[in-house]
Amino acid sequence: MDNDGKLDLWENTTLVTKPVEVSNSTYSAYLWSQKAEAIIKDHVINHASEPMFLYFASQLVHFPFEAPQEYIDKCLGNE
Repeated sequence: MDNDGKLDLWENTTLVTKPVEVSNSTYSAYLWSQKAEAIIKDHVINHASEPMFLYFASQLVHFPFEAPQEYIDKCLGNE
């Protein structure tokens, strides 16, 4: 994160998402999942004959409630 608390996502030494492109309401788990999906799709298209290893460890947060409101409502029984 940058000094304003906004996500600034890096891939090795390359900035791939500028902080201004991601709002504070963006759920980072969605961003990481989208990146993993893009890596897998790229591998299937461009490197299908080569083996691939991807370790994806989600950093889902439990407290404070930092999730999309729809999931917080489900957990609290407020559907």
